[in-house]
Formats: sequence, C-alpha cells, structure tokens
Amino acid sequence: MTVADNVWETTTTTGTGTITLAGAVSSDWQTFVTGLTALLGLPSPDQWTDVYYVIFVGEIDAPTQVEVGKGTVDASAGTLTRADVDVTYSTTSNNRISLPVGTANVICSMNAAAFNQF
Repeated sequence: MTVADNVWETTTTTGTGTITLAGAVSSDWQTFVTGLTALLGLPSPDQWTDVYYVIFVGEIDAPTQVEVGKGTVDASAGTLTRADVDVTYSTTSNNRISLPVGTANVICSMNAAAFNQF
C-alpha cells in the first residue's frame, strides 16, 4: 500500500488508459513523484506500485465522474497506470471512468478497502 500526503495533480488525458500526470493543481500541493519520493525515496526501476488514488471530473464538491483505486506511478514517464481489477469504486459500476476532453483531477488518497485492512 502506497500513499503520500498533500498530492493533487491534474490530467488532460482522455479515455480509460494510462494517465499522464500534468503537475500539481497549485503551489499548495505536491505531485505524485515529489510526494512519493519525499516519503519513500526514488524507486527502482522508477515505479511505485499499489499507489492509492482518487480521480474526479468536475468540482470536488459536485463531481460528474469519480474513480477510486490503486495503480502504478512511473516516476520517469510521469504517468499513473490503472486497471479495472484495481478499481474499488467508480461512477461506472466500479470500472475505470472514461476521462472526457478537458481537465480531470487526480489525488493520492487511501480508500476504505485499504484502510479496513488494518
């Protein structure tokens, strides 16, 4: 299980595939790579697995789509790889959401399924 504090990025990736992370939403937040490196050190070979995330489209208090799961962050590529099998909740019957044209948000956050393992 991998999580980091204060991580919120955006993406303009479309569809259900690997997400290219576009940077912190503001200077008050960290990127996945910055947050995970500060906590865990740089991985070898440049990937962190089982990274918990939330993706949402729209405003945080009224999202039009939501996906909660775990994926792999590639430090050198700046991407988050996700798979249907690792999605624990979504607005599309617990499958990956299809990101529309525009900007979506990606937050590093532990989900209830992971939390309940403790």
